[in-house]
Amino acid sequence: MNNITKILVLFIISIITTNCGIDVVQSNLSIAVLDEPYAFQLQSRDEGLNWDLFDDSLQFYSQTSGYLPAGMYITSNGAVVGTPSQLGNYEFRVTLHDVDYSYTGDDEVYSDREWFTLFVTESSTNTACPKPNDETTKEIYLCVGDIASEELFENDEVSLDINYFIDFDFADEYAVDRISFTIFYDPTLFAIDDSRLNSLTIREAASRAQSTVHYVNTTPGELQVVIDAELFTLHKPGRLLDLPLRALRDMANESFDFNISVQEVVNLENGISLPTIHEVHGGITIRP
Repeated sequence: MNNITKILVLFIISIITTNCGIDVVQSNLSIAVLDEPYAFQLQSRDEGLNWDLFDDSLQFYSQTSGYLPAGMYITSNGAVVGTPSQLGNYEFRVTLHDVDYSYTGDDEVYSDREWFTLFVTESSTNTACPKPNDETTKEIYLCVGDIASEELFENDEVSLDINYFIDFDFADEYAVDRISFTIFYDPTLFAIDDSRLNSLTIREAASRAQSTVHYVNTTPGELQVVIDAELFTLHKPGRLLDLPLRALRDMANESFDFNISVQEVVNLENGISLPTIHEVHGGITIRP
């Protein structure tokens, strides 16, 4: 090998060993549903030159900061897995180590770190509402729960869930920052006490955006609700509210309807039209 060839080979090796690296691909994790199995595979990419001829490396991932909900963990091959038992928004940092058993005879260790967010919410009790992790539905849904109970006595309280579905992949483009709707119920059978309409009614799909919720409860049988997102837009599907309903008499072997009418869904992006908005009515069925 002449001197010019030797110099050229050393130059190529220098480029490869100094510029090859690894990046964790920053991506939006899919929605996790409370008490349901979850799996999401993190991805990486090589930076610099990437010749299969010299591909002899070992990669492993680890969580190095932040928190995951109880029941969740990260495998060494970069899978976020488990069954979450806690609701909410969880931020965590993942470090990827790439150990290159180099053809030069020297082991090279590269690493990269990225932050991720895992959102855990609860499905609607109404099976007509898309699940939060549905990846095929492209339209917007506002859903009232469909509750089953074995008994309900006078002054017993039931929690009526209100869920929101939006296509997570396009939600940022829609930039929904306000939702207003009215819930209709029979005022001779149920009451909603003003004192119970407080911050405890706000659930994770609304609270993660630091939303304020305004209730108007002046007309019997009608509860008007306005949800305004303050910090982020409402771009995560899931549970918005749990509304406390108080029974006004003993009930058994009966069914009651709770309907919803959507007045407004405000989109900050004027150039992008919102998809069709569906109203999914609910109710309560009491069967011993």
